[in-house]
Amino acid sequence: MVWCGGLFCIVLESAIKEKYELNTPIFEEDLSDDEKAELQKDLEAGEAKEFGHDTYYYPMKLAIGDSVLNPYPVIERRFLSGANGFYSGLTLLNGARVTTQMQNRIELTSNKATADEYIEVVGYSHVKVHKPPTPIEEGNIRALQFLDLLHTAGLIEIERYEREGIMDFKSKLDVEVVDLLPYLNFYPKALNFA
Repeated sequence: MVWCGGLFCIVLESAIKEKYELNTPIFEEDLSDDEKAELQKDLEAGEAKEFGHDTYYYPMKLAIGDSVLNPYPVIERRFLSGANGFYSGLTLLNGARVTTQMQNRIELTSNKATADEYIEVVGYSHVKVHKPPTPIEEGNIRALQFLDLLHTAGLIEIERYEREGIMDFKSKLDVEVVDLLPYLNFYPKALNFA
């Protein structure tokens, strides 16, 4: 918005642009009615972009065109925030540096899953969402994550150096066998690793 008075003009940023940096996800649920109206005007003017269902952003202007939003902050906010979930499957194995096998989609387990297993598109990424076998809570998230890692590792051939990576990840999570016992029946393939 531009305000002119007398001999000079001042460019006033809208409230929503002051609140959010470029390439930062904006979730519709966080906006007031006034901010939603401002965002709608910016979308129509081509200043803001839609990233997916109820998610928007202000792109950086680059020489090759507008920047694209990184999907991970959106995925983490939508599915993982507040101990509601964790990366799982091959995504977890990659993150734990247990395997270099590349997955073709992001995998996660979340309390916010609406079915046992489904694919959701977030921006340009396909996310495989799993419903947890038991509700994820602050007290069990590390145990469930480690059992998921063992379960996935039980499904593929693991080399000796990869086994060392698993034990390193166990140490980082600070998980003991006693923490795993209540959840072992949910991850039968985890026992294949032993």
